[in-house]
Amino acid sequence: MRYVPAGGKRCVDITTTMDKVSQIWQELTMLRHEGADGIYGKKVTSSYIDQAKTYYLDARNSNWKSGGLLYYYSFLNLAKAFVVSQRAISGSKLKSTSIYHGLTNEPQNPSNLSEFEFQIHPKSHRNKKNIFAVFYEKLTDNPWPFNSPLTIKIKDIISYCDEISHEFDTFYAIQGKNFLIQSIVRLLNNEMWLELLAPNRAIPILQSSLGTSVGIITDFPQMTQNDKDEWITAYNRKPTSLRNHSLVRINQKPFNQTNQAIQFQNLQDEVNILFKDYYLPMPAADETTARTIFWIFVPKVTLNNQELVWHPLLSNYLIAFVLSSILRYNPHLFLMGSKDSFIAEAWCNQSPITSIRYFLMALSRKNLRLN
Repeated sequence: MRYVPAGGKRCVDITTTMDKVSQIWQELTMLRHEGADGIYGKKVTSSYIDQAKTYYLDARNSNWKSGGLLYYYSFLNLAKAFVVSQRAISGSKLKSTSIYHGLTNEPQNPSNLSEFEFQIHPKSHRNKKNIFAVFYEKLTDNPWPFNSPLTIKIKDIISYCDEISHEFDTFYAIQGKNFLIQSIVRLLNNEMWLELLAPNRAIPILQSSLGTSVGIITDFPQMTQNDKDEWITAYNRKPTSLRNHSLVRINQKPFNQTNQAIQFQNLQDEVNILFKDYYLPMPAADETTARTIFWIFVPKVTLNNQELVWHPLLSNYLIAFVLSSILRYNPHLFLMGSKDSFIAEAWCNQSPITSIRYFLMALSRKNLRLN
């Protein structure tokens, strides 16, 4: 049977026949008018959400060379609303002069966009708060581990941006890190386990991420008819769609008639904890492509030799910052017709809507997902 190790991250799906962007902003605006399910700090967050909306819609209707700057300020305002809603920064503190972006960069002339360097500052310094590190902590539910400025490059985090992963792979051989996964719980011969259907290239990452929890791995030529029937039944898949994929058993455990219910609950509890730092729901459920049945496995990112829990929204936020900086101070880096110019325009055309979908999930207590 289908089972998704979502823990507390399950979405409440809502549908619309309106323009998706307009409806997302409508839902974000609605948060201030809801009761117990509404956003915390309504009086403070509402102004930041409104300003974010203005920047976003202006960006959407402008040339990407100004849109790239406006998208960053939209995301910055949504991040401010989010950290207030999570009670990480008070409204009065946010209005003070001791709040900073927490992101900087030095003048530079990199060989290409992937080599552009920037600094992420620790969440606080001398009673000053830096938004990005605080935003990171509340979005991932993990501490920002660096107590001094961290210098990284775009290529360190770009592989988590699914919308432009093809472009970066083609131009700079940087492959996307996230994987679409399906999962079921299987019972066979008095054993049960969570089984993942994963692309073959994801297997080494799953093994390194999940360690000894990964059990038997079965690639397509080794799949039995029973294996195929389970997946065909659970997800209405065609047998040929299983090619280039493997079945991965997670936390296999024995059971009997007496303890089956207890073992099933134990399995659910274990896999929810195991995938807590890796599971991410799809930002949209598209019924026409059945993508509602997938979830995203997000591997940890390595920065300065440390592994960090990550989220695609963080990468999009940082890319927006870099674009805003380049467009303000180094526009010569985006020569007309260059690969970098093409990638920047592609990001502006594709990634912002995914980002505000994730912001809606984060800001709404119900984890709202618009379809």
